[in-house]
Amino acid sequence: MSKPLIETCASSTVEIMAQINFEGNILPISWFQHLIFENGKPDTISILLLSDIVYWYRPTIVRDEQTGQALGHQKKFKADLLQKNYSDYENLFGFTKKQIRDAFVRLENLGLVKRVFRTIETSYGPKGNVMFIELYPYKLIDITHKLPPINFKVNRGVHVSEEPSTCKSTEGDIDVQIYTENTPEITTQTTHRARYSNIALNMKKIWDQLVGENTASASLDRFLQKQLECSLTTHFNSNLESWKSYCDTIAQSDFLMGGGERGWKATLDWAIEPKNIRKVLDGNFSNNEEASLVSSEAEVDESTLEFHSAEDRAFKLALLERLGSRTFQNWFSNCYLQKIQGGAAILSVSKDFMMTYLPQKFWQEILWAIKTKVDASVFRFDCVMEQGFLDTMPLILDRKMERRNTEIT
Repeated sequence: MSKPLIETCASSTVEIMAQINFEGNILPISWFQHLIFENGKPDTISILLLSDIVYWYRPTIVRDEQTGQALGHQKKFKADLLQKNYSDYENLFGFTKKQIRDAFVRLENLGLVKRVFRTIETSYGPKGNVMFIELYPYKLIDITHKLPPINFKVNRGVHVSEEPSTCKSTEGDIDVQIYTENTPEITTQTTHRARYSNIALNMKKIWDQLVGENTASASLDRFLQKQLECSLTTHFNSNLESWKSYCDTIAQSDFLMGGGERGWKATLDWAIEPKNIRKVLDGNFSNNEEASLVSSEAEVDESTLEFHSAEDRAFKLALLERLGSRTFQNWFSNCYLQKIQGGAAILSVSKDFMMTYLPQKFWQEILWAIKTKVDASVFRFDCVMEQGFLDTMPLILDRKMERRNTEIT
């Protein structure tokens, strides 16, 4: 008996597909869950840009011509960073320059990439404002592989339909009978959904306790639930304590709690917008900066801090003075100054510190603390994870930035 035509056609298609070698940009499906707009829809432009950046940062394998053995890997571009401009992506993807620029801003807000503008030497002389792109692999790992575990428990009663549906092909007299299974009673428990619901509920509860009683408290619908989960993962490294500290910062701000001229109060929807998160963490809504620093210093007992050297002590106390106790305790208590060599400071940090945008966000404060309190000749810093892997932060300054940052006081 010959095989059904449908099965034969499907097998032929699979065999043909096996002969096609797909190369180039890759779009992990998980990116469509992490790179999203405020309405929960995928940010397709940012996803496409990131896929191309990742392609160029993926190394090529170098093989021996005679033995065929892999000798190692090398990067696809010449400079230390990938050199691209908006016109390159405008021609590649067909988006406008504004769309591409805005997408880069969103990728930077998520801590995935950073645009670095330099002056380079060409055969025609110096050329300024040349764009390079730095990729942060730890954040890339986070959005690519960080998915909730799934544990399905299924209890089902199976009933086979007595009357099969018949699909007739246009060639020959082959009748393909397809039996369907009717499952009238299926009980499925998706524990990952329940876990996410609990996360959103806990975030909402913390907000209501610290802020919500004085503001318009939003109802927790599915859309807000997804926004909260995304915000916790992207901006607070899945740490509810960091979210709690963030809510407390809002509650301590007179302006955000309705103390402004118009009486406007921060809402939960407003608080989880990426641009507003960064503004709050930057201290843009603090009441009195000087009073805040004084009270913050009193809150932290120096004897509770761990210092690895005199230089580390000076570095940490400078950061504490600059950032305040709340920010310091949340993000820098486990960070320490390891050593200084060749104009670069080596910081020992945790994996969580590296996987967030913290090094990019606080690089000016970190550099200020090192230059003013430890060694004025330092012009960059590198972060060493606890496991010992060295990753250079975007602080290799070009001449223009170096001159500007040496004036930081």
